[in-house]
Amino acid sequence: MGNVVITKTLSPENEFRIRCPVFAAETKIADCFKLRDLVWRGEGPPVRQGCQCALIAGKCPIPVILTKMIRLKDDPYHSAEPKVGALDPEILDQTSSITITDSTMRRFALSPQEQKKLVEANENARSGQHQKQVKPRRQERVLEEMETVAETKVDVDQSRTVDTKTDAIVEAAKSGDLGAALSMETSDEAR
Repeated sequence: MGNVVITKTLSPENEFRIRCPVFAAETKIADCFKLRDLVWRGEGPPVRQGCQCALIAGKCPIPVILTKMIRLKDDPYHSAEPKVGALDPEILDQTSSITITDSTMRRFALSPQEQKKLVEANENARSGQHQKQVKPRRQERVLEEMETVAETKVDVDQSRTVDTKTDAIVEAAKSGDLGAALSMETSDEAR
């Protein structure tokens, strides 16, 4: 297998755009790669201080994207004309739970908006709002299955632990914790 060159994604002419998961702003991915290179060389510019802070802290997905592209010898984030694309959910899952320390934030001249977005990202990571990027159809199907189980339960005695367990499964599924919901259901079936 020959070397795959990933120059299309890294090219300054790349018009592929992403929606930044940290700042919720649409940006050219080529600009993100350029900023990453400057930061890694210790030449971070006076602009985009929030992005630089996220890069240093590991919250920005750009280094993860680059590592994955090199590892898989893949060049998926390129376009010759302006186009907004989605990032791989696996990459988003990898960076979403990372928090940025206060000392790291103090190293940068953050604007009030950047500071606010980084604090929000930290709060989301701490509160578990960084849920894995489950495909909606799969999540909806599991929720429907869990609601069906709850609706068809036999109401012999309201205080039975089975009813409480079913309610816990439904609540776990509704909260997005599908792993817990499925493991609860599986443990009941094993009995």
